[in-house]
Amino acid sequence: MEDEPPSIQLFFTEDSTSDIKEINLTELEKSTQALIKLANHSKSYEAGIKVVDGPTMSQLHNDYMQDPTETDVMSFESDEEDLEQGYLGDVIICSKVAEEEAESRSHSKVDEMMFYILHG
Repeated sequence: MEDEPPSIQLFFTEDSTSDIKEINLTELEKSTQALIKLANHSKSYEAGIKVVDGPTMSQLHNDYMQDPTETDVMSFESDEEDLEQGYLGDVIICSKVAEEEAESRSHSKVDEMMFYILHG
């Protein structure tokens, strides 16, 4: 019996903003799977994604990094036990920062958010 290649399943948290509708999870999973293969992982994983507005990101950034400014992305690794079970952790992205950065870089907000998720 042939081993299945490593894969990743991404999911949006229920409390994400409506901007999640713009992101194609299938496309994102394909890109993320390529990263898993490059990192030479042989296991399958899951990761949570939360899309938030500017004020929410400012609050989270202050709570965890003692910096009250908006930031583009924050990631939180899972603990050892969850990692052993295949859960990588959570990525929080700010739709407001993504929109501003996408405009300054002349590409779409969705591309910017996908970059943040892959980076996280």
